[in-house]
Formats: sequence, structure tokens, C-alpha cells
Amino acid sequence: MRKARPPRSNLDKKEQITRVKYLCNNDKIVVLKEDKGGAIIVMDKEDYILKMNEHINCSSYKKLNSNPIFRVIKEVRMGIKESNLDEKIEEEVYIFM
Repeated sequence: MRKARPPRSNLDKKEQITRVKYLCNNDKIVVLKEDKGGAIIVMDKEDYILKMNEHINCSSYKKLNSNPIFRVIKEVRMGIKESNLDEKIEEEVYIFM
């Protein structure tokens, strides 16, 4: 199974792009890129929303009252200053938000 290859497409690149654009513009489905492997996933939008709600409502996530990113950035900067790493770092460090 791992060595199996999918059959060659009978559509040329232009037809493939047109078909993907059509799918992306359809409001009843969701088109996603797979995390690994680069495949395209097409799902019914209602099924996708149901699965996402199930995933979010599991015990792995906790709703926060505020955004902690600014506190984390401040703590990282203070840690760098306290350890004198800022003098040892030759390149500038940028934090993008």
C-alpha cells in the first residue's frame, strides 16, 4: 500500500486548477490542504464545522479570558536581559505579531 502510486490524472493542469477553483468557490464544501503529504481534502461544510466543534470542545483546550502573548513576550525579553544573552546575540531578534 505504501508503494502504491495514484493513477495519472486524465485532466491537464489548467483543468485541474479550474476544478479546484470551482470547489473553493462552493459555499457548501470546505477545501483544505492536508498537513502532511500536500493532498487536497474536500469536505462537506456542515461535517467540517461539526468536527471542529468536537475538537475544540474536548478537554485539551481551555478558554482564556485575555490574550497572554504580551505577557509572554515581556517575560522572554526579561529573561534574555537577565541572562546577558542580549549582549552575546550578534543578530537582531524580531518578534512578529
